[in-house]
Amino acid sequence: MALGRREEQAALTARFRDALRAEERASENRGPLVAAVVLGLIGAWLFVENRFPDVLYYQALLLGFFVLFVGPWLLSAAGYKLTWGRYLLPPLIAGLLTFSIYYPNPYSEA
Repeated sequence: MALGRREEQAALTARFRDALRAEERASENRGPLVAAVVLGLIGAWLFVENRFPDVLYYQALLLGFFVLFVGPWLLSAAGYKLTWGRYLLPPLIAGLLTFSIYYPNPYSEA
């Protein structure tokens, strides 16, 4: 028995919605991994570019960004539901970025 026009449209809409959900789940898993790799590369480069006491400040800031970017992904992978993350993380990231831009490095000599 052939499907009617409405049933075909409903089936296509459901398939499209399922495909979007699958892609959203894949991107939720891919984003923090990319952030972890990029932050790791930046952390390695900081050791090359800066002297020892100065690099501690930058590594601490980098650890803060790592926790804010990768921490929620690790918690959700462990089974915790993070409904607050959508509202709390952007201001925390913006605050840490503002702090890292305006606060001088206390270990630097200049």
